[in-house]
Amino acid sequence: MWPLIGPVWLAIVLAVLLLTPLLILRTAFPRFDELNKGIYLAAWGTFLDMLLVAVILAIYENRRNRHERIERQIEEIDDYKKWDCEEARLRIAGNIRRLARLGRTDIDFSGIILRDLSFHTQDIRSLRGATFSIGLRLDKMSKNATQLENVDFTSVDCRNVVFSKSFNRSAALGLVGKNLQFVSSNLAGACFEGAKLSWTDYKADESDWYEDMDEDEEGYPLRYQIHYPAFAQANLKGCSFRYAEFDHADFREAENILEADFAGATGLESCFFDEKVRDQVLTSATAAPQAG
Repeated sequence: MWPLIGPVWLAIVLAVLLLTPLLILRTAFPRFDELNKGIYLAAWGTFLDMLLVAVILAIYENRRNRHERIERQIEEIDDYKKWDCEEARLRIAGNIRRLARLGRTDIDFSGIILRDLSFHTQDIRSLRGATFSIGLRLDKMSKNATQLENVDFTSVDCRNVVFSKSFNRSAALGLVGKNLQFVSSNLAGACFEGAKLSWTDYKADESDWYEDMDEDEEGYPLRYQIHYPAFAQANLKGCSFRYAEFDHADFREAENILEADFAGATGLESCFFDEKVRDQVLTSATAAPQAG
């Protein structure tokens, strides 16, 4: 509570001291002469002015404090983004959660090296509008060479996230991603242009997605799904994979895949698609990418 009233405590004290006699004298107001009535009304005006100033100061101070806290969390992410260790991962996750509470998800992760992290299990629900790589940066070299490995974006809001950005067939020092998971994530409007994306943990045979864990009352085995394709149930509407380099990406069960842009993408012959969309996706990849 003190951070809220601290900047305006003097104005609040004076307002209370002025309000007390004003309330006491309120019943006597009809008996005042014209001069005293004028003084009484002027006192109410002073009280309201003090109250208004207190509110304005409180709003300003809160905005200033919020801005400083956001900047501090972002600076800490920049400090730890190249560490590539467990402590750094936990600190970065904590910074992201605190930024989310401050209403900020469009974080610049450019140049981060991140391995073995699940955003979902770290209670991170949204990275909407975040940036991981926009290609070669000459102004700040620390923002180059983004690497993500065994990073799980399951059920995370990734709308309009720029994972990688490219204006031609290569995103120099852009995103290199390995074994990324986007199960049930919202990738609407996300951008993977020019990214190098590979998977070694794929399971080509769908029967390997399940495991017999128990039996029902009649003795029949109960099968539980223990593996999900990388983009299963992910919303790919408006997602751009232009010029991306794929190696065994699994798009089976992905949603709105025909509304994603694969123009200029390579390595799709190694990837997995639902049969009803495979040919259309491969055909679309041969189309000339549109500017924009």
